[in-house]
Amino acid sequence: MSALTLQFRPDNSERMRKDEVERNYNPWDAFQAICRYLDPDAAVALPLDELLSILYQMLPIKTKRWSTEEADLSYLILDVVEQIPHAHPGQDKMLALYQRLAKCDKFIYQREPRESCAAFEEEAHRRIIYWPWEKESQARAIVNSCAFMARLEGAGLLDPSFKRGFFFQDALDDPKAEMGKEPLYDSYLLAACAMWILYDTGVFFRCVSSGRQWHDPDRSDPTGLEQWNKWQRVFAERAETSDLTDEARQLARQAADRMAALAREGEAAK
Repeated sequence: MSALTLQFRPDNSERMRKDEVERNYNPWDAFQAICRYLDPDAAVALPLDELLSILYQMLPIKTKRWSTEEADLSYLILDVVEQIPHAHPGQDKMLALYQRLAKCDKFIYQREPRESCAAFEEEAHRRIIYWPWEKESQARAIVNSCAFMARLEGAGLLDPSFKRGFFFQDALDDPKAEMGKEPLYDSYLLAACAMWILYDTGVFFRCVSSGRQWHDPDRSDPTGLEQWNKWQRVFAERAETSDLTDEARQLARQAADRMAALAREGEAAK
């Protein structure tokens, strides 16, 4: 595993520093511990159990839907994931971390277990849905976040956002609506869509092919195997589009192949 160069982003925790003297959570210490966990050198890397022990001691006992410490740690995890390339093994290590945290009694809200990890889910969806990027580094961060969220969905830790179908609809059904703005924008938009195909272990396919209702009164539901196959063809076509980046074309080709395979499996299972 190649080494990562991660930067601490204090902005998300700065607003919480006023009460830091009264709590155990320290965002810088948490960041350093996560960096040690992700270190590719096994001789110095922090084992997952030790990292969990450090973070556990920082978090308060869970007595409400979410705490400022939990929210701060959630923001930190997302900040780190944004900096890990989508295909890097570090993404899977962060998934393993979150899988353990999600079962932790300081994350699970016993009164309403389904509300556990609420701060993380809300912030994760907010960062992606609003697509707020002006620089290429910000666009790449969103692609990396999409990959991680897809992994979470595949692991059953995150419910598919009801906006996912409409995001695909906007990006792939109507080329004039999103594609064609500029090659770099088009490339990253396509790459973001590909993440949900490549890393969610088929969750999105099952939602679409099963006829899931997305419940938006102003839009028709993008569901059914026909819709899935249509998107597959769009990925295949854009894989041959010279205006896109090499990476975007490669991801589109991989997504098209994966979608075709899922469709075949779905047909065979009928």
